Amino acid sequence: MFSRGIGIIALVLLLAVSASVGLASQTDWNTQLKAYFESVGGPPQDLSAFLGVKPGATDGWDVGIDNKKPGEPMGEYVYTWFNRPTWQQGPIAGDYRGEIGEGETKTWGTGMLDTFNVKLNIAQAGSGVFDSCGWGIEYPVADAVYLTWTLGVGAGMEPPADYVFTLQYVGGINAKPAGTGAPGVSVPTMNQTWDMKAISDIAIPLWHKDFQPPNAACDQFAAADTAKFKIIIENPDGPNQPPTCNITYTPAEPTTDDLITFNANASDPDGTVVAWDWDFGDGGAETRRRISMSRRIRTRWPVR
Repeated sequence: MFSRGIGIIALVLLLAVSASVGLASQTDWNTQLKAYFESVGGPPQDLSAFLGVKPGATDGWDVGIDNKKPGEPMGEYVYTWFNRPTWQQGPIAGDYRGEIGEGETKTWGTGMLDTFNVKLNIAQAGSGVFDSCGWGIEYPVADAVYLTWTLGVGAGMEPPADYVFTLQYVGGINAKPAGTGAPGVSVPTMNQTWDMKAISDIAIPLWHKDFQPPNAACDQFAAADTAKFKIIIENPDGPNQPPTCNITYTPAEPTTDDLITFNANASDPDGTVVAWDWDFGDGGAETRRRISMSRRIRTRWPVR
């Protein structure tokens, strides 16, 4: 009986394992922003706002990639849009950018004018609370608007798993005196942030888009409620590193008819591995990411 090493046995086994790397999630992904009245899923609602990355997109206005927002609808509505005054395109529904590089951050909304906005066209009854300026203005009851998001809509459109998504409030909602706010919903503090992966929605109190209360100084009207946000997306990785795969086996020196156990140990620095394929050369195959299995190996030469 001859003892033959794994190098000779591999001539028959033809063992191979490969890791498929999916780059589409870095260059073509989306996030849908949605707004609902009084409850998640409640009407009226606005589901038309998208941001993300697309092939061919730049960080400016791209015809055929970015989308204008339709005009405000008739009747009662919740309305969301991206404001990009430098683009001179009016309200934007789809705002796509070029790929976010390794270790880079991109912000949808860069200032008080360049923001993601939400407003409401629903008139609620008076609250019985009047302004403190003596102007005789009765505050309406504020409505709760729920802002939610889906990170990836459609097959293969999810952003990379290690991306960091942050929603930041940058103003636009007037203070709500006691007795006028939506129950259990408060005005966010300036620059308050939310981890968009840790939570799925926030609630904000809004008055009708045309209602303007007195300002704190009682010398003019405040601007009507328009909630304003930034969406900050970070790709925290360093230089792109390909995945590696190290195959180990036991016993260390297999012989004919030995039962051999193979183990695949993988390193995936960028989290981009989307599929695993084992080919044992004898018709056997596996697609599990980490696998430990045994196969009986027979040589093709006579055993003496």
